[in-house]
Amino acid sequence: MAYKDGIIAADTLCCWGGIRVWQTKKIIIGQDGVVAAAAGASSDCYAFEKWIKGGRIGELLKFSESFEGLWFLPSGEIFGGDEAGAHDIPADVKYLAIGCGAKFAQGAMAAGASAAKAVQLCIKNHDGCGGEVQTAVLKEVFQNINQASAEAGLGPINRASGKVGLING
Repeated sequence: MAYKDGIIAADTLCCWGGIRVWQTKKIIIGQDGVVAAAAGASSDCYAFEKWIKGGRIGELLKFSESFEGLWFLPSGEIFGGDEAGAHDIPADVKYLAIGCGAKFAQGAMAAGASAAKAVQLCIKNHDGCGGEVQTAVLKEVFQNINQASAEAGLGPINRASGKVGLING
């Protein structure tokens, strides 16, 4: 997974025990407008996806050392999670990557590649990456969530908490 200029990109390959087994979406959109991505053990990624889609209720789960996750709030805050727990990531980070191709993707983005191009290069050159390139433009996702909330009679996303508020009155 790679992030640069407000865009998240990920491959779609899922491996189990080092064997390529299926394609999956690695970019997750939570009910409260949070956009996330995960890499590592499939069981950890599945638990992380449930935590994100469930509104991040409770503490971040304990993961194996192979797990890495990132989540982006509509407020602009970025968080990472791994076997050590959750941590803040500076919002002004220019680019970052997680997963088995992270070093390759970081180098590609440092040399000027977009997040999507970096993932495409990982798919081509790293045996742990594969499938298609999946992307999400954070600004568009956050706008679409706000629009859907308004159409449902809900208020916009609270930028501080990432929660959708009810319209008063």
